[in-house]
Amino acid sequence: MAREIVVLPHLRVRGWDGGEVDDLKMYQRVSWDAFCAEQKTDAMAVGYLVPGEDQQPRLNRAALDALRAHGQEPELHWAFFDLDRPGHEPWADPSQATVSLYTLLPSLPAGAGGYTTRAGLRIVWPLDPPLPASLAQSFLRPMTELIGENTDLEVDPASVEWTRLFRTPRANRDGVTLPSVVQAPTTPLNPYEFAKEKGWTLSSDNQGSATFDDADLPDAPVDLTFDQWKAAWAHPYLKVGSPIPEEGGHHYPV
Repeated sequence: MAREIVVLPHLRVRGWDGGEVDDLKMYQRVSWDAFCAEQKTDAMAVGYLVPGEDQQPRLNRAALDALRAHGQEPELHWAFFDLDRPGHEPWADPSQATVSLYTLLPSLPAGAGGYTTRAGLRIVWPLDPPLPASLAQSFLRPMTELIGENTDLEVDPASVEWTRLFRTPRANRDGVTLPSVVQAPTTPLNPYEFAKEKGWTLSSDNQGSATFDDADLPDAPVDLTFDQWKAAWAHPYLKVGSPIPEEGGHHYPV
């Protein structure tokens, strides 16, 4: 595929908040084939690109306001979705992952691609035209629901974040190259036409601010142990008081 994507060497790459740029690392766009290639590190990809730039830093949500002020609102060029097995339990047999991937893809909107992960699947579409970052969540959220209707796997709700990092198919994780089976997307998805067809409304949700949507917060206080509160604090995107277990291997601090 000729479309480009930005790959970062690991998930702890510093993100830009829209302020100082001293010592901020910049990363080149690469091809789909390079994204799928065997990596030397635990490489991560992002779905957004900054218009008019050949290279860019990792962005935090707060950077949106600064970039929009300069007429460079990030655009979502790739829609990624994490699908997890119950409890993030690894596949007992890699062939199960392959069967699950190729069973799911035909049931999804045309053009979907994806790859197997250690404990689930990752589904991906290139978007054409791309979506402004401020509209991304209003598209990604109903897409997670649509995907969830077609699989027994759990669609990670954090997939709706346009700043989210997604591990590449053949990243080097814990010294081992992941043996993912990859199916490239066949055609891009037009998010505007698809949203219109589904009756979805694409709207800005103030993505650049420090506020968050509290619609999914529990109605009553959650009774957690001290260790659970500490784990939830370390992963602030968790809003339901259910921290990810250490052994799950999923660490995506915002």
